[in-house]
Amino acid sequence: MGRFPENNSVRRLRLAIVSYSFIARDARVRRQIEYLRPHHDLTAIGYGDPDPAWTDVTWHRLELRETALEKLTRNAFLTIRPALPALYDLYYALRPLYRQTYALLMQSGANAVHANDLSALPVCAEAARKLGAKLVFDAHEYAPLEQETPKFKRLETPARVHLLKRYAKRADAAITVCEPIAERYMTEFGFRPIVIMNAPALQIPPDHTPAPDRIRLIHHGVFDPSRGFEQMVEAVALADSRYELHFMFVGNADAIARFRAQAEARVPGRVFFHDPVPTPQVVETIAQYDAGIHYLTPSSYNALIALPNKFFDAIMAGHAVFIGASPAMKELAEQYGFGRAAASFDPRDLAALLNSVTYDDLIAMRAAARQARHKLNADIEMAKLVRLYAVMSDE
Repeated sequence: MGRFPENNSVRRLRLAIVSYSFIARDARVRRQIEYLRPHHDLTAIGYGDPDPAWTDVTWHRLELRETALEKLTRNAFLTIRPALPALYDLYYALRPLYRQTYALLMQSGANAVHANDLSALPVCAEAARKLGAKLVFDAHEYAPLEQETPKFKRLETPARVHLLKRYAKRADAAITVCEPIAERYMTEFGFRPIVIMNAPALQIPPDHTPAPDRIRLIHHGVFDPSRGFEQMVEAVALADSRYELHFMFVGNADAIARFRAQAEARVPGRVFFHDPVPTPQVVETIAQYDAGIHYLTPSSYNALIALPNKFFDAIMAGHAVFIGASPAMKELAEQYGFGRAAASFDPRDLAALLNSVTYDDLIAMRAAARQARHKLNADIEMAKLVRLYAVMSDE
């Protein structure tokens, strides 16, 4: 994995990174740690155990998870919050998870705090204010529309809009995953995040020559039925017999087994399931396949304009990439020539796309991906974050 040489002329910050995720499995937060720890003294606060290599990172493992009673209480406060915003702020401040996080931040003596996602922003903002520390807000995606179910939009969206209006402008800088989200935050909330895409570090896995009559598509990541896996299976069922589909999922084993039975019944002998591998081994593992398939059902605004980790993993693996009508992925795929987008999110259009691709097309797209990875990688994207903190260290 690529790294920037340590710059001894930059003042080392006491930098606390907060993420309410299992950090060692969270690719975006992992990269923050990997690229910032050569330059600053890091404290990480989140779930799970650290990567064994992070011996120079002070690690605080959070144990508190939301109980059923807390969820009921939270929903009650979310219901009345539009009329009495101060009550939701009070509830948020008194939650055991945030009180624990606040105490750990104060204990760290940080002079810079990095809040991952809106869920961590309020407590990080309050701690940064108390510590006199710099604050960076990584919004990741567009928080008010993480989901677009009626219940979410009724309860969660107003609360998230309130938190963004209250805390986002306190940040000294903000970052996000793609340009459309950055523009929307500027238009609706008055702050302009820096775009840092979810690209992995530059890797050059072994190349291979695909077989013309057996093109192996692969999709990997978290198993979430809302993401369009059934549509991928349907598209391959409708496509030429030269295509086979491979899945490598992380998630609920029972749910994956049920989906596997359905998929194998629909496309017997042409769909396969594989055990997941640790995050650092993903690119090398998927590089053994021929092409990536990244159809993502547009179930929300974030899903529609997504530029997910797995999309960049496929580029790094040297894959041809086939996608639905996702505008942000389509723009990069066409700009660099490594992929093609279906005309719509209908599986029949994805099948038509697959059938239109010649063997020469496939080889050309794979070659384009091998060129694109030299520009679409974490060494380039994370340089923006390294520079941001270097500037802050001089202020």
